[in-house]
Amino acid sequence: MIDTKALRQKILDLAIRGKLVEQDPNDEPASLLIARIKAEKEQLIKEKKIKKEKPLPPIKADEIPFQIPNGWEWVRLVDGCLKEIKRGKSPKYIDKSETLVFAQKCNTKYDGIHMELALFLDEINLGKYSEFEFMQNGDTVINSTGTGTLGRVGIFFEEDNPRGLKIVPDSHVTVIRGAKELEPYYVYSFLKLNQSRLEKMGEGTTNQKELKPISIKQLMIPVPPYEEQKRIVAKIEELFAQVDAIEKAQNDLVELKKIAKQKVLDLAIRGKLVEQDPNNEPASLLIARIKAEKEQLIKEKKIKKEKPLPPIKADEIPFQIPNGWEWVRLGDIIQLVSGQDFNSSLYFDEPHEHSVPYITGASNIENNRVIINRWTDTPKSIAIKDDLLIVCKGSVGKTAYLEEEKAHIARQIMAVRMIYGLDRFYIGTAIHAKVDDIVRSQKGIIPGIERSTMLNLAISLPPIKEQKRIVAKIEELFEQIDLIR
Repeated sequence: MIDTKALRQKILDLAIRGKLVEQDPNDEPASLLIARIKAEKEQLIKEKKIKKEKPLPPIKADEIPFQIPNGWEWVRLVDGCLKEIKRGKSPKYIDKSETLVFAQKCNTKYDGIHMELALFLDEINLGKYSEFEFMQNGDTVINSTGTGTLGRVGIFFEEDNPRGLKIVPDSHVTVIRGAKELEPYYVYSFLKLNQSRLEKMGEGTTNQKELKPISIKQLMIPVPPYEEQKRIVAKIEELFAQVDAIEKAQNDLVELKKIAKQKVLDLAIRGKLVEQDPNNEPASLLIARIKAEKEQLIKEKKIKKEKPLPPIKADEIPFQIPNGWEWVRLGDIIQLVSGQDFNSSLYFDEPHEHSVPYITGASNIENNRVIINRWTDTPKSIAIKDDLLIVCKGSVGKTAYLEEEKAHIARQIMAVRMIYGLDRFYIGTAIHAKVDDIVRSQKGIIPGIERSTMLNLAISLPPIKEQKRIVAKIEELFEQIDLIR
């Protein structure tokens, strides 16, 4: 799979280094357009349309990160902008008006600008906004406060505002507007390339970090001749369109693979993936032994006795299964361990000598593997090696087998523990095949699945030897699916 995010970054990097398009010696050098910007700023200051700002120090040789082509110039970002680089005002909102407020949430993480998320400005103080403060086509926006959103870069176009209303930025957003001698998308491309750098430039406490305007003003931007800027922007758009096509093809392939794997699981639980062997011991005998084993564990007080589950009704059976198979409630053949939260003072980010992993939730399960990043010395709800962990709150349905000897699980996790020789991978298959039903059963203000949902899950159970043949066949087919490129 091609890393399309890294590919886009590489395209932007080549663009601002002058390596994306050829230079034309006939282009007017950038030094002349920078001189025109300077003259225009001085005129606007003279006309009192903008404020005179304290000049920043000249760029020193040891500040220059790379060489640029002849005809290009390094400048401070502030020196390429007529509009002052600053955050917007704290707004007062109203139910309806003719002016929108551009907030951080409008500059979304994955999907560009969304003005339908904007609220309306109370226009009683609209007179305090100068003409320069209203959003314009091609403005770059930078989220300037807040953990997780600080430093995010977006670009605003007129088509993002189909209602055609006036828009002002709020106090958590910084607007960058280059002079007319700077192509808006070139400025955006430079800042987007530096987004990770901007994210690290926040100052203040963890929850109150802000990206100060002076930090943005001091950024050094390599400026090409104007005609070359236009060629660069056109080339970026051309290449990004190709990357978009690659990304769509990859996403389509991922979805097709997902559908193919789900079909394999569906055939597996219907008894249609491998041939049945009439000599196999029927699943009914396996269930009887599991029942006896559970009763013994209850007698020995190793597990708690649970309320009997109701028999499976005819209308709960979605398909016919082969001879020798049985329909069974999951809770009748496994032990289900529910997680438990505890005070943050009882877990830590580094392991101690006798500590065990602490699995807190969905963030600890990715691609069917457990990610361990917390530990505790006082485990209470214990999952053990080979338990199938399933997320029951948040990203419901994500699963992974625990490979550690034991771990504490939080209440967002349940652990499915096998009893008496069940093939854990087949049971995982049966659960994965029903994951859509599990997800649909979520309840509560913070949606999640209840313990009873898992206990009452009706699954088709083959003889133990067939379980193992099914699992081997699934692994073989999944490998073949994964090889598809």
